[in-house]
This record gives sequence, C-alpha cells and structure tokens, in this order.
Amino acid sequence: MRLNLSEWFHTDECPAQWEIEFLHALYVHAQQWQHLGISFDDMLMQRDDSLLTVAFDVSSKEYRKVLRMLRIDFYGTRILLGDDETYQLVTDLNPQNLNVISFEDINGTPQAFADFAAQWLLREASRAIELHEWGNSRSYHRRWILADTGQCVSMSDFHCKMRGELGPPDRVTIVHPPQNKR
Repeated sequence: MRLNLSEWFHTDECPAQWEIEFLHALYVHAQQWQHLGISFDDMLMQRDDSLLTVAFDVSSKEYRKVLRMLRIDFYGTRILLGDDETYQLVTDLNPQNLNVISFEDINGTPQAFADFAAQWLLREASRAIELHEWGNSRSYHRRWILADTGQCVSMSDFHCKMRGELGPPDRVTIVHPPQNKR
C-alpha cells in the first residue's frame, strides 16, 4: 500500500526546514506501523516556534479506547520521547521522568532524529497490551495492562474507581497489537 505524505503530516503548517525534513524522514517509517494498527487517523501534530510535537494513539478499536499516546517532541537538536500522561498534549514531557527518553545532538540531522524516534515508536507500539476483566451480573472492572511490565495503562470500572486486589481476572485477552493484522 502506497502512503500519502499529506495524509500523515501537514508540512504546509511547518515553516522551518528542519521540521519538514524531520516529518519527511518520519513518514518513510510509517509503513512499518500499519501492521500495529497505527494509521494517519491516529496521529496528532502541533507546533510552536521551537517545538514540533507528533503523537500517535495506540487504541483498542473494539472498546473505542485510546490506551496510550506515544509522543515525540522535536526541538531541532533535541528530542524527547514518551507517553503523554494527559492524552491531550497539554503538558511538556518531563525529561526527569524515567519513562521519557531524551536525546540531544547539536550536529544531528532531522533524518537521524526521525530514525531514532521511529525506532522508539515501533518498539513501544509493538508492546503487547492485555485486557484483564473481572465481572459478574452486578459489576465489572477492566484493566488494560502492558504485558511485559504489568503496568496498568488504562482502566474502566462499573463504579468509576480503581480497585485494590481483585484476585485473578476472569478473562485475559491480548488487545494490542491487533491479532488479525499480523
């Protein structure tokens, strides 16, 4: 399937050449993400004078739920990579957070930064997410969990609250990456 740059990235919104070069280089990697269920519909982009932010939603289409928002903040000579904790791009990624990767190279090219970001995105978007479900006729509780670390990335509950120890789940299902797109 041939990709269309203008569907993925609106380079006309980027006046700086380094932004355009970064987006073109990142776009080259986009075909690698399709089997993970990531398309241009899952991408958000915003910019200001010194920062280009590109974020990708990792979603469960079945549950109509964004499970993670993988975010790339590119400053021209520095890049920050991590999960957007707000899912709204309203706060800065914190380089002091252990889950945020920071890379700086004053001689780095936009291509090199895009390659670095694309490798990280592919690795993170490839991580399996399991849905753990507990339920009976009166209530339910769901947790979406990174399979490799056990970290809860999202939850849903009949009473809208996080619960303590629930015992083993009644059902565990892998919801990401999409099983039918491999």
